[in-house]
Amino acid sequence: MDKMKKCKYCRSEIDAKAKVCPHCQKKQGSGCGIIVFVFFIIFILFLIFSGALSGIMDGYKDASDNAKVRQEAQQYSESDYKAACKAVTYEEIARDKEGLKGQKVTFTGEIIQATSGTYRMNVTKGEYGHYSDTILFNIDESALSQNILEDDIVTIWGESQGQYTYETIMGSQVTVPRISVVYIENHGKEN
Repeated sequence: MDKMKKCKYCRSEIDAKAKVCPHCQKKQGSGCGIIVFVFFIIFILFLIFSGALSGIMDGYKDASDNAKVRQEAQQYSESDYKAACKAVTYEEIARDKEGLKGQKVTFTGEIIQATSGTYRMNVTKGEYGHYSDTILFNIDESALSQNILEDDIVTIWGESQGQYTYETIMGSQVTVPRISVVYIENHGKEN
């Protein structure tokens, strides 16, 4: 005896292998599930590639900003450029809605994360010698005379690129001041 099933539409008993109900003439396939699955896969791929593309475009913009700042800095001697940079506090740059965008600034602080050309640095020294208040800076790696490592104390001179928002590994949004650095001096580890 052949196996039977009920039509999805008219609920009549039909052969289990039937692709079309002989009573109501409706297709019995599971095409809807496949279509939903295909759209789900396309959606997931879209999310993956749009995020990746966004990261690529951010990297391109950072490199472009750095190149522009370095090119403009060539009209100054190193000492004149450093003299043109204003020492500002974290509160000044973070409180300004534009993050002092376009202004030449200098900071001294402790490196808390070092990744190829992009660094996070804490710039406010507390009463016990610990640094807080994070900024992000980018520098052309070819401008470095030595590697910059976590916990190094450095002084940077460069141009503020304003506030920069990025997503952490945990998925939260963090906004910090971002600097395109022209000159950096590594003071090594603090004793």
